[in-house]
Amino acid sequence: MSTLPSFLTDCARRSETVPVLQPAGRVVALVGSGVEALGLNAPTLGDLVRIEAGAARAVSAEVVGFRDARTVLMPLEDPSGIGPGARVAPAAGGRSTPPARSALG
Repeated sequence: MSTLPSFLTDCARRSETVPVLQPAGRVVALVGSGVEALGLNAPTLGDLVRIEAGAARAVSAEVVGFRDARTVLMPLEDPSGIGPGARVAPAAGGRSTPPARSALG
């Protein structure tokens, strides 16, 4: 019969292999060179994200604005392969250079 300490040790060991869920949004529109997404969890100006652009590729993008409930993103590399419904998730590191005061309006 298992004791409480061994049960807790077993739970702690098993928790190390549980994947961490990351909040993600979805691309809803491509407007000019910008990408609009819904569902990102509290993005802020300057945040970096990764947009799925096919099975084995992701595109880095920066949060550059907001329109209604949508987050406006600017791809930082070739956006080929990005389409409606593509997954958008926060990038590791999360932020780029802080925006200049004049850019904030």
